[in-house]
Amino acid sequence: MKSKLTSIVIVSCILSILVSVSSFSSSLGSSKLIAKSTALASMNNSAIPDAVPHIILGTTNHADTPLYQQANKILSVALLKLGYRLTIKTLPNQRSLFWANNGTTDGDLLRVSKLNLENFPNLQQVTEPLFTIDQSVLSKIEIEVDGWNSMKKYSIAYERGTKFIEENEDKFKHVYLVNRTEQAISMVFNDRADLTITSFSTATKFLSKNKAHAETIKILKPPITRITLHVYLNKQRHKKLAQALSLVLKEMKKSGQFQQILENKENNGAETINPTNK
Repeated sequence: MKSKLTSIVIVSCILSILVSVSSFSSSLGSSKLIAKSTALASMNNSAIPDAVPHIILGTTNHADTPLYQQANKILSVALLKLGYRLTIKTLPNQRSLFWANNGTTDGDLLRVSKLNLENFPNLQQVTEPLFTIDQSVLSKIEIEVDGWNSMKKYSIAYERGTKFIEENEDKFKHVYLVNRTEQAISMVFNDRADLTITSFSTATKFLSKNKAHAETIKILKPPITRITLHVYLNKQRHKKLAQALSLVLKEMKKSGQFQQILENKENNGAETINPTNK
């Protein structure tokens, strides 16, 4: 009887161990989606082994803009958790989307949540957003900003391919397309357009460097709209990465790491290509 009882205890222990191992393995499998390597995530790009693959994301933003720098910081860490080194390539607005869609690059760094994917069928949204930002009117004229319908008497200059403005072109008297936001601001300064629209941080950065413009151009309040920005990845090249990156970003926000990275002003060493002549 004693022997039988001992056998039962041993079998129970073995079963308990097997259940624990099974649970651990399942948990480990899930965590692989969130992080291939904790060690990689703590490195600067310069210290990452050459064998670590690159993810090349195109963007219309330039390296001196706050939005570029913030996205660079966050995604460099997030992608390292998944075993990738981030490279950012500054491109003309439309080309950035086309290259992401046809696989020349791996995706696009920052696009609006309502991007029309019928026009870009190979792109997949990373559902967890990077940022939600205000978009402000810049003008030398005193304009009462009250949504898009308050723009009917005015002409706008803006960077071609800016989707949230493109979708509201009919709200303006005249529309002028340029290749860069800086050109749009210069058109306003030279009285060739009544206004332009860009993020508050980009506008502030530009005007702080251009005192002549800052003396006459004002950032009007309230913002005309607020947009939510996401990463978009080429789903032919990276079938499961969008979902995995979304999980990582969500976890970084939950743990507080997301905000800590934004508040850290040190360069995280991400490699950038800016601008491109191709």
